Amino acid sequence: MVNLFRIIGYCVIFLLDVLLYYFLHSHFTFIVMILMLVAPVISIVSVFVLRKFITAKVVNLNTGAQYGKQDEEAYFQIRIKNPTPFVCLNLKLKLSISNTFFKTTGERVLEVPLYAFKGYTLDFPVIAKLPGIVSVTVDTVKVSDIMGFFVLVFPLIVTS
Repeated sequence: MVNLFRIIGYCVIFLLDVLLYYFLHSHFTFIVMILMLVAPVISIVSVFVLRKFITAKVVNLNTGAQYGKQDEEAYFQIRIKNPTPFVCLNLKLKLSISNTFFKTTGERVLEVPLYAFKGYTLDFPVIAKLPGIVSVTVDTVKVSDIMGFFVLVFPLIVTS
């Protein structure tokens, strides 16, 4: 998915920089022009690298007494690992929350930052409206590049 308004705005700013370089013949505007050509390429490459290397692990933090009771919180922890030097300021996780006894499912979308070489840990409480075993899985992930030009949606590799 491409954000066309950001790309058009970036092109207008780039054209203004080209005009400034044409009239002023300044080394500074030339360096800015080169950086404006390189930055979007690095930004879009970061999305594809993140798609290949990020992983997630959903951990059940419940004790046996609390797990599966009606109107009580069940705690899950989602651990996202990023071994790359790229960051993602807006990582959208689409979670699927299901009750195995009553066969009910729900969805939730969470937006979290993803740090370079670290990742992110998220504690996620779920209150069951019906009794039964509650499970949480990560279905899809939306990764956007730093400049906001490009968004990539893909299923995430979830490790246990």
